[in-house]
Amino acid sequence: MITLFAAAAGALIAVLLAVLIVLHVNDRPARRREVMARRSLICALIEAGNVATIWQFLSASERAAAGLTARRLNLRLRISGLPGADAASNWSEHMLSELRRDSMNGGLQPALFDYFETQLRTWLRQPRRHSPIFRDYVELWDRSALSTAVLGQL
Repeated sequence: MITLFAAAAGALIAVLLAVLIVLHVNDRPARRREVMARRSLICALIEAGNVATIWQFLSASERAAAGLTARRLNLRLRISGLPGADAASNWSEHMLSELRRDSMNGGLQPALFDYFETQLRTWLRQPRRHSPIFRDYVELWDRSALSTAVLGQL
């Protein structure tokens, strides 16, 4: 009786172990593709930031194409499913406009692009921890724009 029970328990454990292995093996390629897609999205956003640093040297058609690419990348980031993707998208949109404006004014600071790149890479590694930082920046920019608009009306 005990040997029959031990054999049944052993078979059950073997089946459960096989199921867990199959589920884990099938899950890894999908997860790997998802991680690679997110990394490529962030790299493309960083490249859009790099293009924004040379904005003053681009022709009108190149600017239009670069702007469209940046908007598409921000949309892809927004729907990526990462925690805090909305805040990261808003933040990157604002930072790209800052990079463009600095480039057009001729006062581009390399530290600004480095900061843009570092923050996006940090967010990719730890989206839950870094998203509140992006939200705080966006709220600060919104408040400063609102106060500037109110002062402009006075």
